[in-house]
Amino acid sequence: MRILAIDENHPMPDRASGGVRFSALLECLAREHRVVFCAYSAVRWLDEAEVNRYRAALEKLGVIVRDGNPVAALRSEPFDAIWFGYYRPASLYTDEARFWQPTARILVDSVDVHFNRLFAKARLTAAEKDYTHAQEVKTQELATYRKADVVIAVSEEDRRILQQEVQDLPVEVIPNIHRVPFLAESKNKIANSLLFVGNFRHHPNVDAMLYFCKEILSLIEREAPGVRLTIVGNSPPAEVEGLARDNVEVLGFVPDIGSLLEASDISIAPLRYGGGIKGKIGEAMAYGLPVVTTSVGTEGFGLSPGQNVLVGNTPEAFASAVVQLIRDRELHEKVRRAAWTFVNERYSVSAVSKRIRDLFGRLGGYPVKKLSSAQRLTKTVRYRLDRHVFWRLRQARRGKA
Repeated sequence: MRILAIDENHPMPDRASGGVRFSALLECLAREHRVVFCAYSAVRWLDEAEVNRYRAALEKLGVIVRDGNPVAALRSEPFDAIWFGYYRPASLYTDEARFWQPTARILVDSVDVHFNRLFAKARLTAAEKDYTHAQEVKTQELATYRKADVVIAVSEEDRRILQQEVQDLPVEVIPNIHRVPFLAESKNKIANSLLFVGNFRHHPNVDAMLYFCKEILSLIEREAPGVRLTIVGNSPPAEVEGLARDNVEVLGFVPDIGSLLEASDISIAPLRYGGGIKGKIGEAMAYGLPVVTTSVGTEGFGLSPGQNVLVGNTPEAFASAVVQLIRDRELHEKVRRAAWTFVNERYSVSAVSKRIRDLFGRLGGYPVKKLSSAQRLTKTVRYRLDRHVFWRLRQARRGKA
């Protein structure tokens, strides 16, 4: 099968959990299909060497990279499927994809159902501007999904949210994908060490660290005076960098956090709002860390609190769960082993690859939506004008310049 994937930027798996999932998904597809990827937007906060590194990483996976205007990629060859990385690229280019690839099935990845996350934030802040923004995103997001042939959700919970809003919306579930190392012995962990990993360009992570350091950490320190916290993540703002002190280290972006995950004793995810499946939690469990989080952090996973994760929805409950794991090493071992097994069985590369293979095996059963005659005529006229008239005007302007 010939697949074109379109997104704003190349996946950045060492900077955001969404990049981990998308990169692994493209790798799985490239093993069995011809996969072309197009990134159409410049990453202004990264230098060219870093952008080239992410492009080269995709090519190493067997993905053909054609950056620039997606229309050029859409016109380059016939495709059987177009995969949009999330709703915004799809909102810009679905009609173009329909015009240039009328037989291709269009898939839009919802990633974490953006409007659901934004409404969760609005409920927390109770700010009218947050409710307004959430409603605006919801309107655009759902309009985009209605145009797709298939919408991808990361969990059954997200599928239910989408189908409650749009009846008969075709939604398939492809969850997060994690590489799961062998479970290491816990004796090599640094005692009383806590780890938080998060992309700080994503505001729920900023809120989580401010909440933890201002309302929870002191409660833990009373019971475990030697506790240390390491904060890792892309682009920490000044308010997060300002959390650093003797027992709180803010490292910022770390290209490879494997050694930190192997050495840390407990992973924390004190999220107060969010959406989708939280990559930081799955990644920590894959490395054999017990995780303390909130109910928000467990959304979509299918986890069992008290068995493979500990949950605390108030500062006191969260601190108590962390102290329990520090003091009770039998509980620590039980939770981390159960978590590792859970992720290995449901979210490993081999487990999710089967779901991806099954989806593309059934993709032909989904009907392809069409542009209306008026839409197709409008685009045809616009294309011919651009090809035969407008380009001459542009050339003339350049000549005068």
